[in-house]
Amino acid sequence: MNKRLIKVFFISSLIFSPQFSFGQSDSDESVEEMVVTATFRETTVMDTALSVDSVSQDKLDQLGADSLEEVFRSVSGLNLYSEGVGRSRIIIRGISGQASNYPGGQMGATTGVYIDDVPMSSVMSPEYASAGDAFDLQRIEVLKGPQGTLFGESSQGGTVRYIYNKPNPDEFESTVRMKGMSGADSSSSYRVDALINFPFSNDATDGAVRISGFQGKRGGYIDWITVDNNEPDWNDASTSGGRLSVLAETENLTFQYSSIFGNTNGNGNNMSYSPPTAANPFLDNKSIIPPYSAAGALAAGSYVGLAAPAAKYYVGANEVDPHTPGNDEEYQVHSFKFEVDTGAGTFSSITSYLDRYVQRRTPTNTEAAFVIDIYTGGLNVNFARGVFDSSGAENCFIPCNGAAFVPFFGEQNASFTNVFMAPFPDGGSVSSYNPKVSGATERVTQEFRFTSDATEDLFWVVGAFFKDTTDKRLTDLAITYFSPERAALGQATVDENGDPLPTESIGPSLKADFESPDTELQEISVYADITYEIDQNWSVAAGVRITNLDKTLTIGASTYDFSEDNVSPRFNVSWNDGSNLVYLNASTGFRQGGVNGAQLYNLRNWAVFNEFTPGFIPQEKIDYANKVLTFDGDQLLNTELGYKGSFNDDTIQLILSVYSQSITDFAVYVEDYSLDAVGFPYIANIGDGSSSGAEMALNFLPTSELSIGIIASSNQTSVDTAYPGYDGSIKIAKDSKFLHAPETTYGFNIDYTHDIGNGNFGRLYLDHSFVGERFADSTNLTTLGEYEVSNIRYSFIGANNITTTLFVNNLMDSIFVTNQRDFTFGFGGIGYDYGRPRELGISVQYNLN
Repeated sequence: MNKRLIKVFFISSLIFSPQFSFGQSDSDESVEEMVVTATFRETTVMDTALSVDSVSQDKLDQLGADSLEEVFRSVSGLNLYSEGVGRSRIIIRGISGQASNYPGGQMGATTGVYIDDVPMSSVMSPEYASAGDAFDLQRIEVLKGPQGTLFGESSQGGTVRYIYNKPNPDEFESTVRMKGMSGADSSSSYRVDALINFPFSNDATDGAVRISGFQGKRGGYIDWITVDNNEPDWNDASTSGGRLSVLAETENLTFQYSSIFGNTNGNGNNMSYSPPTAANPFLDNKSIIPPYSAAGALAAGSYVGLAAPAAKYYVGANEVDPHTPGNDEEYQVHSFKFEVDTGAGTFSSITSYLDRYVQRRTPTNTEAAFVIDIYTGGLNVNFARGVFDSSGAENCFIPCNGAAFVPFFGEQNASFTNVFMAPFPDGGSVSSYNPKVSGATERVTQEFRFTSDATEDLFWVVGAFFKDTTDKRLTDLAITYFSPERAALGQATVDENGDPLPTESIGPSLKADFESPDTELQEISVYADITYEIDQNWSVAAGVRITNLDKTLTIGASTYDFSEDNVSPRFNVSWNDGSNLVYLNASTGFRQGGVNGAQLYNLRNWAVFNEFTPGFIPQEKIDYANKVLTFDGDQLLNTELGYKGSFNDDTIQLILSVYSQSITDFAVYVEDYSLDAVGFPYIANIGDGSSSGAEMALNFLPTSELSIGIIASSNQTSVDTAYPGYDGSIKIAKDSKFLHAPETTYGFNIDYTHDIGNGNFGRLYLDHSFVGERFADSTNLTTLGEYEVSNIRYSFIGANNITTTLFVNNLMDSIFVTNQRDFTFGFGGIGYDYGRPRELGISVQYNLN
């Protein structure tokens, strides 16, 4: 076990030692009992025989959290990294989609994300999770381990639930909070939050209307400084959103309508091309966006085409949409919930509608322009390459190589489909491109649930769930420009109607259809779960969910239909004497399969090659591409032993768990360059995988003014079966680790409140966290270094209901990398995603109740 982790467990054990003076509390209070609804009934965390963490509204305030990005390090076994707005990957106990951000090979999410009862998970990619918004949240629940029985598909590794405050029919509430912060390496940020709660009542009905909203700007910290540009801190983002909720209650009936919306527009990315050891790691001096100069291109990196750029490397006249790099997210969620108290239990009907749009615009560099020229086959941008324009029409224009090649390859035909009569893919034709990947999700869900009233010895829940999801993904290679040496080729190009294109531009938009799948998904499932108390100490629980998934993927002109049936059981036995809870839990989860668009690209391409030159692509290669064209869903089984205990008059709470998880038909991202230089990626069912570990959470209240929290986790992941590629060489080695799965994490917080007098209080909150080494790729070639982050806050809580807080985030100004990517496939453009540098800020909150 890691030495740091040993120290954490040693310090924790000292707290229980009678020789340790701090171990005997003089507090007349107890550690707060957090209530959760992880089993669809209200229980405390300490009485729930599952591994569930709950982050309260007060804890969110002390963390200064606006989203899950500021929370995850305070929950054992939870990891997260973000590439920008709407693009978060959530990892629970080492489990996440083992896929890259390459659009040609994607798989569904492994962590279910819910806003109240509405599922938010994307079927497009594990990297499209929403980090949510933390204002007016009652709590965030993190359910660790598969939750397939109650939460279904996409909860293979666990579930994150954002539980918002309900409208309060008992009293008027209003809150206004203003926050601002800045740092030496970042621009200024601000945010304004406000809420108001109106109760109403008549003879038969009590209720309330709750309205909240926020607006702000998140300052940037990546400096885009090139010969042509000088934009420090360019990755800023503007945010806005809100929530309307209406609650009405009668003696037996409860109705709640909720509408949540959010809109974030981010510039740039959290990425720099400078390594952590650089004098300024936040300096991006390589990204280029047309128009730019020859000097700018040369300064951005080595030019790897046929020759150095001409004197004027500038395009401006036909600039249509520069696709300035950034990330955007827009969403709205509407839900209707009816609850009827039948006397024997509660019948619930939950209807929801989700509309979500995310977009990523990635900057490029000169090396990447070289690669995209090869990618498009030296401007062979036509249906044979599987590339279409934004309207869906085929870009059938190919400049000819000339008469010297006719004896070898024949004349160019009228449809311009003779790929051998186009300029060869030498990297010298394309000067730049700016890829844009968009995803749009529409989802309707309907759930019926009956939850029994708990009797002396029995509690049960049954339900039926329906989900209809449409996901549309668009990969758009936009504004691709000719290099000056090949500018004359632009004069020869025409669009699909034969009309001339602008001299310097290939076209305003090139849709890569094999990277732009449309997905229709329907899920119908039924579930049941029952808990039986054998006696005052022993309980058993069992449940099962039966699911049918029908999925249709449309990629260009090709359609693929999938139908999967799945059974997700769980079993739990526990012993509880009121102060100590021991449980043994077995649960299952699954993830759906899909299609590898890059292999569709290969098969289309190779068919054209073999049409002109029979046997050019060997049959065994075609057979292999057909073999990996689709992949099946995988299954996870979790076995867990847990302990929860309260000591010293409930001033100490201890939670321990050990778990072992096995994955069958493990779906993993593979890069197989022996198959094709462009269509190399695919998802394959490589065999088995495993994840095992231990977690600890300790809360200690030594005095009524002071509380201490400690968390720690150890996780070991492993690919249990080696996977060979097309050429027989090993692409995924046995014992490889899962990506973004740190072996060690730990943290602690200290919360001290003191009486200043005259009804005023002061509160000091310090938290520190450590995230160990992990890998950014499934081949384990890219190691992300360990890092530590500390934050400190001091609040003056006034008797006039005004709270003023001074805070420092990233107190030690740690420079840490959350992800690492190669956008140029080995040509030198390594991108580093950085966490935020040190920032100082102030927050003022006014509560009028």
